[in-house]
Amino acid sequence: MRLNLRYDPQHDFYQLIGVEVSADAEMIQRAYRQKAKEFHPDLNLDRMEWATEQFQRLTEAYSILSDNELRSQYNDLRWAYYSRSAFGKSPPSKSVRSRQSYNSPRRYATRPAYKPPAKRGLWLEKNGMGWLRPFYAGAADLMSGPYRYIMPVLGVILVINAFLIFGGLFSHPSLSPLDQTIAAENRATSTLSSFIGGVIATQTAVPSVTPIMMPANCQQYAIIEFPADGSKLNDDATALIGTVEHPNLYTYRVEAQQLGDSPINEPRLTISLRRQPQNLPERPVYHTQLALLSPLLGYPTGYYRLTLTIVHENGSPLAVCAITLYKD
Repeated sequence: MRLNLRYDPQHDFYQLIGVEVSADAEMIQRAYRQKAKEFHPDLNLDRMEWATEQFQRLTEAYSILSDNELRSQYNDLRWAYYSRSAFGKSPPSKSVRSRQSYNSPRRYATRPAYKPPAKRGLWLEKNGMGWLRPFYAGAADLMSGPYRYIMPVLGVILVINAFLIFGGLFSHPSLSPLDQTIAAENRATSTLSSFIGGVIATQTAVPSVTPIMMPANCQQYAIIEFPADGSKLNDDATALIGTVEHPNLYTYRVEAQQLGDSPINEPRLTISLRRQPQNLPERPVYHTQLALLSPLLGYPTGYYRLTLTIVHENGSPLAVCAITLYKD
């Protein structure tokens, strides 16, 4: 574990290796090998001292970016540096956008479309099913990511739920004469109770979370896949997983609103959740971690509305998806 890890803007590890912040491990390794051949001291005998210094920095950068934990810490330090550089020591004024939608002076004329990894799904194209390749690549990325241990468990749960649902639809259990008599008495009691305006309950109903109304495009552009709407916020659900894509995507933000003891209350507090920054305008992301929910574990018990918003370059929202969570 590197204890003195820090961010030096003069020697940015991503720029030194020559990759984007969103590059995967394979791209980083390939770029490192190419740079290592360029800076190796044995190939630069006329400038040995310079090549040795560059090669040491290159090796240090690769040792950090090739380790997932150290790379995550380095990205946090890198993001913190540029956020301070953007706003300074004093808090931003009302005319300055939030850090999720900060307008970088760097602009891009075009945004490249999503392309699946070159080595995944080639057999689909060879068999005339190339249109399935992006879905296959997305599933492969999800299974090779940090949540690869969760996906088999979710798959087993889905299979069990499907079995129970279809079993209930196609099974017609027959009641014994005693069960039929008890059912008839229960129907009569329920009818009488409804007539006099009362309800006889055999057990206390557990209060459920009432989901808020979401826009119609919630399932098209901004999608929250995990955690589910109405679920509890605990140590097992510390990451927001979803998909963000839109033709006019510039950036997106994730916020949590504290609602108190009822999901229909007005928001008391808005909390901006931390996420990994990208170059603006940002690229679409598919089935991956959008933000960390762990900061909410330190807040009081109650309901929280989690909102994913896709933002245009002029600051206007393009698509919104929201769910309601409960923290006990």
